[in-house]
Amino acid sequence: HYVRSAPTFVTILVEEILQGRRDHQTRRSLTCAIQKLSLARSTQTILIRAGMIQYLVKELHKFVHAVEPSQDESEIITVEYMLALLLNLVMRHAARQVAADTCGNVI
Repeated sequence: HYVRSAPTFVTILVEEILQGRRDHQTRRSLTCAIQKLSLARSTQTILIRAGMIQYLVKELHKFVHAVEPSQDESEIITVEYMLALLLNLVMRHAARQVAADTCGNVI
C-alpha cells in the first residue's frame, strides 16, 4: 500500500516508460510494476491522465503489425503485462472513452 500511496513514484515510473529508451528487461520491469500498481483507483487516474492508454495502444499496435513476429520471450511477456494493464485501465468509464478514441486513430 505504501508504494501505491506515493503518486510521485507512480509518476516517475510512467515518465520512464513513456520515454521509451529502455532495453527489453527494464521495459518489462517497468511495465510489470505499473501493471501491478494499476489495481488501485488512484494509480489508474494518474496513468490515464499521463497518457498510458495511448502509449499502450501504440505499442501493442506496433507489436501486432511487426514485419517479423517477435520470438523474444521477454518481449512477449512485456506485451502480456501491457494487455493486463490496458484491461485494468479500461475498467474505468473515462478510460474506455480514451481507448475508443485512440483505437479509432490507430485502425
